[in-house]
Amino acid sequence: MGISMADTLINRIQIGQNSHFLPTEGGSLFFWLGDTAFGLIHQTTREEADLNFVNSRKRGRYLNYSVVLAQMDGINIANSFSYISLYELNPEKPNYIYKESG
Repeated sequence: MGISMADTLINRIQIGQNSHFLPTEGGSLFFWLGDTAFGLIHQTTREEADLNFVNSRKRGRYLNYSVVLAQMDGINIANSFSYISLYELNPEKPNYIYKESG
């Protein structure tokens, strides 16, 4: 089994001394480019989320930033599958069906 390009990159990227940058072994900074889709988990159907991923890949981006506990009262409003993210609004009681539904 061969080594993939991702494995090679991950092995060569380090955490910088100030913990804010990801330099390579040679000292140049690793540039991480992704799309922001903060409402992806909470506000879209599975088909819409899949389309977002396809469109991101077409633009050369393989990373999507999103949030589980949506802003704008997202912990009180159900997602597109009628689930809320927390039981009793308690972060120690996550609703695992919410995560699996999207």
